Amino acid sequence: MAELVDALDFWQQSAGSIPAQGTRGDMLSHIPIFIKKALEMYYVYILYSPGFDTYYIGQTNELEKRLKRHNSGYVKSTKPYRPWEMVYYESFETRSAAMQREHKLKSWKSKEKLRELVAASR
Repeated sequence: MAELVDALDFWQQSAGSIPAQGTRGDMLSHIPIFIKKALEMYYVYILYSPGFDTYYIGQTNELEKRLKRHNSGYVKSTKPYRPWEMVYYESFETRSAAMQREHKLKSWKSKEKLRELVAASR
């Protein structure tokens, strides 16, 4: 991560100033793609369907977009149980770490353990 910060500092100095976030030319649009990829976070999330009292566990790199896809019916396995609420998530630096955690949570097979995890996070 230190190399990434050094690369960003070097790029910033050589490219000039970067506009502040929320201004014209948002900051992320000026960052090279290799730095964006290194800064990308991955998430394991738990969705809850109150109407069906069921949970769904998944992983993504875009939480809001993924929840919208679930609630829009684009995900076949969750479509019948809409609407979904995001009740829990964890962040990871690599997709591999997120996938390992997703697999661990799915191996629990117990609503009660998931409820305890969600309750402990609030």
